[in-house]
Amino acid sequence: MIKYLSRFIPIITLIVATIFVTLPLSQQGWFDVHDPTAVARLSMLKSTLGEGQIPAAWNNMLNNGFGYPLFLYYAPLFTYFSALISLATPTLILAIKLTLLSCVVLSLLGMYTLTKKYGRYNALLATVCYAVLPYHALTIYVRGAFAEVMVWTLLPWVIYYWTNPISTRKQILAPSLITAAFLLSHNTVVWFILPILILIIIFLQKRVDRPRSVLALALSFLLTSFATLPIIFEQSFVQVARVATQTKLSDHFLNFTQLWHSAWGYGGSAPMGESDGMSFMLGKFPLVLLALSLFRTIATRSLSRYKFIVFLITFGFAYATTINSQWLWNIFPLAEFIQFPWRLLLYATFGIAYMVAWLLPSEIEDLKGSTITVILSILLIYFSSPFFQPQEIRNYDDRTFLSKPTLATVAKDKIPEYLPTWMPQFPESESSDGLTRSSTRVTGQIENKLVQTLTIQTAYMPHWKLNLNGYPTDIVPNPDGTIRTHAPVPPGTYAVDLTWQQTPVEKLGVVLSLVTLIVVLGLAL
Repeated sequence: MIKYLSRFIPIITLIVATIFVTLPLSQQGWFDVHDPTAVARLSMLKSTLGEGQIPAAWNNMLNNGFGYPLFLYYAPLFTYFSALISLATPTLILAIKLTLLSCVVLSLLGMYTLTKKYGRYNALLATVCYAVLPYHALTIYVRGAFAEVMVWTLLPWVIYYWTNPISTRKQILAPSLITAAFLLSHNTVVWFILPILILIIIFLQKRVDRPRSVLALALSFLLTSFATLPIIFEQSFVQVARVATQTKLSDHFLNFTQLWHSAWGYGGSAPMGESDGMSFMLGKFPLVLLALSLFRTIATRSLSRYKFIVFLITFGFAYATTINSQWLWNIFPLAEFIQFPWRLLLYATFGIAYMVAWLLPSEIEDLKGSTITVILSILLIYFSSPFFQPQEIRNYDDRTFLSKPTLATVAKDKIPEYLPTWMPQFPESESSDGLTRSSTRVTGQIENKLVQTLTIQTAYMPHWKLNLNGYPTDIVPNPDGTIRTHAPVPPGTYAVDLTWQQTPVEKLGVVLSLVTLIVVLGLAL
């Protein structure tokens, strides 16, 4: 009877953990978070894609009608996933809630699949631990950093496929695709996966498998070319470097004590933890389980090279969030782009949950294993229960986030890093040139009474192509960053057609991604 009932423990445990983490999402309305732009991003992405701009890059509805290249640079995966789900939902908020629910389910399935080799009960314990980590609550219900939600969703799957043999051509498919998806989930923190994968290839994979592993890694990068090439080679088109360096990296290191305890809150990150309004603790009970797991591993002499590497990587990421690691960050010139070193808690907490899977003997019998797993899972959920709830759920709907005043200023207030370089500051008033704007196009008529250049109140970028009365016309930026004709035009009425075109770099990225996708699928056949 016990053996029969134990078959249902995994599914029951996963369901309970999912419900615990996502229960606030079932309530009507939405909650305030640090980044409240998810609904606006989703709406703008859908309108951009709906007008045939694939991959999405620009939307004219943002930035007071002057337009904004949000999707050209922002990590696309979470918003694209939400757009797909929104095809079956009546509201955008519901689509985002279902996307978050899907992410939680996928993350738990990934952690269970990854750690199942240590025994079913160990895998369940690690999965529950992964679900209820305080940093995950912080990411969803305090920060609203949904791109990072996608990162910790895919991380167990990435590690799973890379720690399995890549011995045949078909086995290249899964690690290539999942790693590409992982790299598309965030612009900065995902790149810290590279040293992990390199260590796996060097120390954990067989020598005969290494060439295919390197090929899989190369294919992953090529698959993401459509998104990464503009970020690498066209970063000078926007002010991301200037905005990123305004946040001093040195102001946002943690003290070691904050990893053990820091008061839970819904505020922001303050310089050097002096008055942080949110918590960065790893979780006291998960750390207790980690300590017990490490003690048992050492006591039973089962500390393999693989486990030792996992421990070092986990400790390394935790250390990298603290002020003691500042010397290390100073070595890397691009470090300031991560802005907040504590973002690496994402990897540290993953390592903690993973090492909890070493706690119980893999051959533990069903009654004892199920009893211990249930008790420890209940304790994990109990100690984490204060964190997995928003500060307040408000009566928000889609219109709250899509009103004209909100869309006019959301880029300036929350996503200022993608302001085109030619525009020295965000416009204070709405564009008023009388032209008609869809998400990706500007059309209409301009009456010119003198021999003069014509101005279109749209933010200049090299992508724009202007036709006047059906004829191509060269354009240049005005001092305020809007578009004007390169040469004066005679008096008359002009039909304006301003369209967005991909640059050669962006076209190359799309071609590389498509060709690589065909190659990857071909290798699997």
